[in-house]
Amino acid sequence: MAFYGYHQQMQFQAAAMQFAQFGLPPPPDINMLDRDCSGLMSFPEFQELLGCLFHWRNAFFNYDTDRSGHIDAFELNNVIASFGFRLSQLGLQALLQRYSKVINGRPAVAFDDFVACCVRLRALTDAFRRRDPMQNGQAMFNYDEFIQVAMGL
Repeated sequence: MAFYGYHQQMQFQAAAMQFAQFGLPPPPDINMLDRDCSGLMSFPEFQELLGCLFHWRNAFFNYDTDRSGHIDAFELNNVIASFGFRLSQLGLQALLQRYSKVINGRPAVAFDDFVACCVRLRALTDAFRRRDPMQNGQAMFNYDEFIQVAMGL
C-alpha cells in the first residue's frame, strides 16, 4: 500500500518514525484501513493505523502479566475479550494455532504475531458487520462474497 496525502515531507517522516518504533514492517493486512478502497493510505488512515498499533501494544503489555514478552492462551483470551470479542474455545484455539509458537511446551503469542492477529480480527469483524444489517451476529454470504472477503484480507 502506498502512502499519499502528506502535505509536508517532515509530516511523513515523523509518522514513519512512529511506525518504525514497533520494529515491525507494516502488516500485510493494513488494507483494513483503506476506507475509500483506493489502494493508497491517506494521512488520516495512517494516523488511524498508528492509533490501532499503539492501542494493541499497550494492551499486549498490560496483559502480558508474567512479563515474558509473549502472551499465553489465558492472556490472549483476556485481551481479546477486552476488545469486545467473545470467542468460543474453538475460536481461541484457531487463533492460537495460527499465531502462536510453542514455548516451554505451551502456545505463546509474540507481539508481532499478536498485531497480525488483531489486524485480521478487526478486518474480519468489519467485513462481517457490513453483512450483518441487524447487528445480531448473523450475516449472509454467498460463496463468491465469502471468497472476496477471505482473500481480500
